[in-house]
Amino acid sequence: MKVLYDHQIFDLQNIGGISRYFAELIKSNPTAGLSIRYSNNLYLQDEYFKIFKILPKYYERDKFLPHFNFKGKMRLFNYYNGLLRKNNPAISEEHLKESTFDIFHPTYYNPYFLKFIKNKPLI
Repeated sequence: MKVLYDHQIFDLQNIGGISRYFAELIKSNPTAGLSIRYSNNLYLQDEYFKIFKILPKYYERDKFLPHFNFKGKMRLFNYYNGLLRKNNPAISEEHLKESTFDIFHPTYYNPYFLKFIKNKPLI
């Protein structure tokens, strides 16, 4: 049975109990799906999660354009990371539209998925 997990808690926490709980659930189910592309979450940096093709973390402040210093650099940094973070909901929606899962398990409270879930069961 394939369970699909979404991005929500992994966007909200870099480290924490809820995201660790979901990371362990996903690792214990070899057929689990995870609809996320970018994350700074510590638990998703584990070797196991490479199968989901999670791209490298968002830029960290000290590693963002390290050889350049200019007015507005932090604004550009925040804008770029915001763009990356906006990709995760779109990826979750794509997975929900494809409907290649048996059960959907949202990781937090946002009900964005209700218009895509159709008649699939959810937890």
